Amino acid sequence: MPQFVVFFEDKKFMWDGKIYETQGQADEVKSGYEKAAFETRLITEDSSPVPGTGSPAPGEARSQGKYLVYTRRMAVQQAAIQS
Repeated sequence: MPQFVVFFEDKKFMWDGKIYETQGQADEVKSGYEKAAFETRLITEDSSPVPGTGSPAPGEARSQGKYLVYTRRMAVQQAAIQS
């Protein structure tokens, strides 16, 4: 089973809890999260990064050929402070 929490570039991301069979399915879900103002990362279950989507997840044992979507959303207070 994939890790529920991973760190990319020192930022905490949460797995959305679903395993996608194709990159197209995962990309569609990832786009929906991005439209809702989430940061996203898309990785394959073998811990390889999908090109152009960020760093690979930590090297835990996984099956190959499936896609995972990880998301994070900045807290509203934190976003206001950074603006």
